[in-house]
Amino acid sequence: MQILTVRYLSKADYGLYAFCLSISGVIAVISVFGTDKAVSRYLAVYLHRHEYEKFWSAFRVMLATICLISFFFCICFSLTWYNGFRFKQDNPSTSTLLLLASFFAFCNAADAFLLSFFAAVTRPSVVFYRRYLLTPTFKLAAASVVVLLGGGLIAFVVSQLLAVIAGVAICLGVFRRILAENQTLRVSRKSREFVPKREILGFGGTVVLGDLAFLLRSAVIPIILGLTFDEAEVASFQAVVPVARLNEFVLMAFSVLFLPRAAKLAASNQREGLDQLYSATSTWILLLTFPVFATSIIGADHLPRILFGEKYESSNVILIWLACGFFIQATFGLSTRLLRVAGGLKTLIWADLTINLLSLAVVALFTYGFGAKGGAIAVCLTFLLQAIIHQTCSIMTLRVKTLTRPMVLHFAFAVTLAFSGLVAMRYLQAGILPCLALSALVSLLMLLFFGQHLNVAETIPELQRLPFVSSFITENKTAENSTSEKEMPSEEVEDA
Repeated sequence: MQILTVRYLSKADYGLYAFCLSISGVIAVISVFGTDKAVSRYLAVYLHRHEYEKFWSAFRVMLATICLISFFFCICFSLTWYNGFRFKQDNPSTSTLLLLASFFAFCNAADAFLLSFFAAVTRPSVVFYRRYLLTPTFKLAAASVVVLLGGGLIAFVVSQLLAVIAGVAICLGVFRRILAENQTLRVSRKSREFVPKREILGFGGTVVLGDLAFLLRSAVIPIILGLTFDEAEVASFQAVVPVARLNEFVLMAFSVLFLPRAAKLAASNQREGLDQLYSATSTWILLLTFPVFATSIIGADHLPRILFGEKYESSNVILIWLACGFFIQATFGLSTRLLRVAGGLKTLIWADLTINLLSLAVVALFTYGFGAKGGAIAVCLTFLLQAIIHQTCSIMTLRVKTLTRPMVLHFAFAVTLAFSGLVAMRYLQAGILPCLALSALVSLLMLLFFGQHLNVAETIPELQRLPFVSSFITENKTAENSTSEKEMPSEEVEDA
C-alpha cells in the first residue's frame, strides 16, 4: 500500500497527503482519549461481574468522549475550509484535505474503540479479520480503483475514507449481532447507574500522555516539516518511515508472549525468573530483528530508489537514522512494556512526562534546523532517551536487570557489523544484490556468535510442539543437565 501510494502520487502530492494524514493521526489519538485501553480495565470487568448497568453507563461515557472531541475538531476544520484559510503550503486543496482528515480521525477513533471492545469483551476473532484482513483489503482495493481511473489526490483521500467507513460499518453490524445474541445485555442497555467518570477520564488522560511520546516520533515531525518547509521535505521523510518501522515488528510480536508471563512473575515477586525471562526475550528480539536492521543499513543507498523511485534517492540518510532509532527501540524497548504491566502508575507518569518534554525539545531543535534529516536524527535520539529513562526506572523500581553487559555487547556488535557492511558496499559501489547477500551473511554471523544465548524452551515453550525443534531442545536440555550433574557432588545428585 505504501509503495503504491508513493509511486502513484507526485512527491508534492504525497508530501501534502502525509502532512494531512499526520494531523489526522494526532486528532485520532486525542479523540479516542485512551478509551480503547479503558475497555479492558472497566467494561470487561463490569461484564464479568454481570454489572450491566455500570457497563452501559461506562460505555456511554467513553463513546460520548470520542464523539465530543471528534466533533470539536470536525467543526474547527469545517470553519477553516469554509473561510478558505491556507497553511504554509500555498495549495488550495489543503483545507479540503484537512477537513477530510478530521472525518478520517473520527472514524479511526471509533474503529479503535469498537475493536478494543470486541477483543476484551466477546469476539477477539473479529479484531483479526477486521484489522488484518478486511481493512487492508478495503484500502488496497480503493487505492487500486483510483489508480486505474487516474484520479487525483482528493479522490485518493476520499477513497481511503470510504474504506475506513466501510470497516466501521462492519463493526457496527457485529455490535448489533452481539446485542441480538445477548438478551440480558440488550434489555439493560437503557438503564443507568453511577460510574467513576473522573477515574475513567483520568485513566484515559494517562494513556494519552504515554501516546504523546509516540506522536512526537511519528506524526509531529511531518507536521513541523509541513509548516516549516515544503511538501517534498515531508515526502522525503514519511516515505521511508514504514520501511524503518519493520525493525519494530519482532518487538510487537514478542510483547504478546512476554507481557502475560512478566505480569505473573512480577505479581509473585519472582525477580530471578523475571530477569531470565527479560534477558532471553530481549536476545530473541535482537537476533530476529537484526536481519531487517542490517538490510535497512547496508541497502540504504538502494532501497528508497528501488521501492519509491529515483525522486526518493536522497532519503537514504533518513532511512539510516530511522532504522537506528527503531533498532534501539527493538533492543531496549521491552523495558517500556515491562513498566506498563508491572511498574507503579506514578513512576510511569513521571517517566513519560520527562520523555515527552525532552523529546519535544529534541524534535523541535533538529527538525526546525535540519529538515527531514534532522527529524530522522530526532527520532533516533528520542528512542535513545526513552530507552535510558525506562531502563533506569525498571532497574530502580522493579529491581530487574534490564541492562546487562551481554545485552550491550550484542547491540554494539550488531551496529558495528551493519555499518561495516555499509562502508564496504559504498567502497565497492555494489548494487542491491550484493547488499542483500552481505546482510544475510552478517545475520548468520550474529546467530552463530550469540545463538547459544537463546533459551528456546523457557522463552517460547510452544516451539516444543514442532518435531525437529523439540528434539533439538531436548538434546540441549539433556546436555545442560548432564553438565550440571557432573559439577554437583554425588550427594547433591542423589538428593536431586
